[in-house]
Amino acid sequence: MTEDADPERWPVVWADMHYEDWRVHRKTMSEFLLEIIADPPLGLAELAGADLASSPPFKAFPPRLKAVDLKDREEQIRQAGADFPALPDESEPLLTAVIADGVKATATDWAAVARQAGVEFPADYRRFYDALGPGVFCDITIVGPEAAAGWNLWDLLQTGRDRLIPSVPYVRFHPDAGGAIPWGVTPDGWLLCWQTWAAGPPSWTVVAVGPQLARSDFTELSFASFLLNYSGVWQNRNIFLLDHVPWSGPPAFRGAGDEGVDRA
Repeated sequence: MTEDADPERWPVVWADMHYEDWRVHRKTMSEFLLEIIADPPLGLAELAGADLASSPPFKAFPPRLKAVDLKDREEQIRQAGADFPALPDESEPLLTAVIADGVKATATDWAAVARQAGVEFPADYRRFYDALGPGVFCDITIVGPEAAAGWNLWDLLQTGRDRLIPSVPYVRFHPDAGGAIPWGVTPDGWLLCWQTWAAGPPSWTVVAVGPQLARSDFTELSFASFLLNYSGVWQNRNIFLLDHVPWSGPPAFRGAGDEGVDRA
């Protein structure tokens, strides 16, 4: 990915054969290929849709001297993204786009939420939620950690966990190592989540998980910048979700208590 003027700093990007799942590896091409040979990343065959060891131009991998320690692999996943930079807080332009449409919510005691759940949330989400509460942004249902049934973040997290199947290891949900935490859902069932990088909530990016466990990573977008691009307020990044009809209206927010708002 040519994101830097210095080619020596270009990271490796891969996508599956259907272009549904994208991954960024911040290492050189040689380092990436050597890692594949020595220790294929978790879910690599599933992403490629084939057995890489027997697919051209690959030759069969030599047998490993020892089996991969599952605890070591879990720790690798847990530490993924430890060097991810903090993302800017874009909650102000997001709220400016819709604040006239919402009713001010009651501020959440985020410290108490963190103590109880063991999870801190990114600042842009906290500011948005404190201003508007749960509701529907464009056509995305925004959920919260203390919201009622139908708007509750932990209920939506359980929905994601209920979808998991062992044959799709590249989709994980909290509290699994590196697991995603959903903050919203589209009408057709795409769960919009934070990818919980080890660098902490300021660096969490957006990952979308489809009803059939298709996955789309938006590794440069925060909660707020994703919604700004999704709604068309910004046009810096195309938001593509498989079989999902993009939002075409103006940005709008309807609170959970507004008449006629459907729950998730």
